[in-house]
Parts: sequence; C-alpha cells; structure tokens
Amino acid sequence: MNISFLPEKVKNDFAGIVDKIPLFATRTNGNISGEPGEGYVVACGERLFIYIRKAGEDSFLKLAGKLGAEISKLELRKDKFNSFLDIDMDGKPYSLKFSSSEVRDLETLIENFKNAKPADAVVPEPQQPDTSVREQKKDGIQMPTGIQEHSAVPAVKSPLTPLQFLAAAMMYVASADGVVSEEEDKYILQIFSGNDAVLQPALKYYKSHTPDQLFEFSVGLDENQKLCILANLVEIAMRDESYHRVEQIMIRNFMEKAGISIDNLKAISSVLLVKNNLSVLDK
Repeated sequence: MNISFLPEKVKNDFAGIVDKIPLFATRTNGNISGEPGEGYVVACGERLFIYIRKAGEDSFLKLAGKLGAEISKLELRKDKFNSFLDIDMDGKPYSLKFSSSEVRDLETLIENFKNAKPADAVVPEPQQPDTSVREQKKDGIQMPTGIQEHSAVPAVKSPLTPLQFLAAAMMYVASADGVVSEEEDKYILQIFSGNDAVLQPALKYYKSHTPDQLFEFSVGLDENQKLCILANLVEIAMRDESYHRVEQIMIRNFMEKAGISIDNLKAISSVLLVKNNLSVLDK
C-alpha cells in the first residue's frame, strides 16, 4: 500500500526518514489476537514495525524488531481465502491475517525486509545489557549475580529510596512518548496509594534530572528491587496500549545500567501480556 494511506499516528513515526529510506507497508485484516480491529506492518530498512489496535480503540500497540535479533521467524502462509504472516518476535509467536488483495504488497514487503541492509537513518538500536553479567535462574527469571565491568566502581548512594526511585522512573517512562496519559497518571498514584512521602521527592527529582542520571544509581539496588522496578516500568509502558519505541529504549537503558539481561525483559513482558489480555475472559 502507499504509505500516504497509513494513519497519521503511524506515519508520524517515520516523518523524519520517509525521504531517505524506502518504506513498504501493508494493512492487516483484523487485530493480532484475531479480534475485530486493524493493523499495519511497515518495513523500514532492516527493521519491521507492527501497529495493531482493536475495533473502537484510538491508540496502537506497537511492536518492532530486526530479523535474526528480535524476530526469529517471518513466514507467509496461505489458505483458500486468506494469507497469514507468521512471526516469532522476542520469543512470542504472532499470526496476522491479510486479505487476498494485500498479498502482493505483503510479498513485496517481506522480500525487501529480508534483503535490507543496515541504514544509518533508521532509529538506532538501544544498547544491549553486557553479556558478561553472570546469571542464575530463579522461577524462570534470570537473576543477575554480578554487575557490568564498567560499573565496578563503588556506587554513589542514591538520593532516593528504592520506592522513590521506582516512582521517578515510572514518571520518566510515562512521559517518554511526550504525553502522560490519564491512565498512566492514575496508575502511578494507585501504585503508591497517593503517598506524598514517595511521590513528592520523586517528582522533584524527575523535574530536575535526566533518566540516565537516575539510572546510574540502579547498581545500588539489590537484584529483587531491580526486577521489581523493571516489571513496573514495562507495566506502565503498556498501560496506554501503545508500547512506544522511546519507552522501550528507556527501559533498555535502565536494564543496561542495572545489569539486567534481555531474557528477564522477555519473561516479564510475556507474563504482563497474558495478565493484561482481559479480552479472553469475555468469552
């Protein structure tokens, strides 16, 4: 499909690179979970973006990845009336349905995406956590037992308590996409029960410092605190049903500073996707 027909909320993500990198797009026939809705798949250089929403919803849930990294499977499957794009992304399988009229665009998109070379103008990958971190498994989640080598210097004591750290970090993630939704604001107040002893110091720090400055103190947290904070950051990023790229990058930055592995993120994200998919209870 012509990218000019994409919804404005999707096109805005590519406004700065549309004239520099070929974009290929196609429209899905329904929501990613098989419910009524809409979705769009966009190939931009070596990255694939998926935007999906249920019927009647305003915001898109956004997924993104590179083939061979986040995306381990990308296959076109056809039956008599429809075509399906089967994707494994971050260890989770997805199947998107397409009408017969979209097949040609879909085949072109897949071919160009698989043959794409790295492009400097594409949004850069967030830095991955250091693989030198030693890990042990606990209840399916990998628990870091050491910190990255470049963080081996003694940690400076955080000016915030762990709870205040979490509150400030959630504020940064909630505002990363430029807008703090009403749902995100209510969720932060709910988590801390409106406790001003937590929220006010966190808000003061949030207004006067950058996220990276806060995350530097993460090495002073214990491993359970790090994983608890990570889970809550992912939860609030998903709260407005639009997991923005900037939110993902910010969470990866926290993980890097804290010495948390990508497998922890995958495990936590999978659990939260199941937890928040309340539509399965309507059947």
